[in-house]
Amino acid sequence: MPARTGRPPPGARGTTGCSPRWPSPDGGWRTGLVPLPSAAVPGHRFPLWTDDHGRLAGRPLDAATASVHAALAGAAAAAAAAGAVHGLRMLTVWRIMRWRHERWDRAWERAGQTWGRADAAG
Repeated sequence: MPARTGRPPPGARGTTGCSPRWPSPDGGWRTGLVPLPSAAVPGHRFPLWTDDHGRLAGRPLDAATASVHAALAGAAAAAAAAGAVHGLRMLTVWRIMRWRHERWDRAWERAGQTWGRADAAG
């Protein structure tokens, strides 16, 4: 939304900001201190971004930056899903191995102390 610079704010000598006014959604005008990359001349127009309520907002992302953010979010979601699947797999394998070792322990108890002796009857 284009804004028009007004008078510089008090004590703003040497700063890179101005006090522009811009139309608000309710049909009125809003003002606020806006930093600028260079000194603005009264009446000079420059781009100004606002939210739905007419408050100052940051510049929206360009297409390339938005694409990078979307790709990174997708990669993070895929990594999280893969981590969850791997974690469930590891938990399942751990439980199966624990059950198997318990069965082996019971089998060794049934075999008793004579399992390695040559004269053990069996």
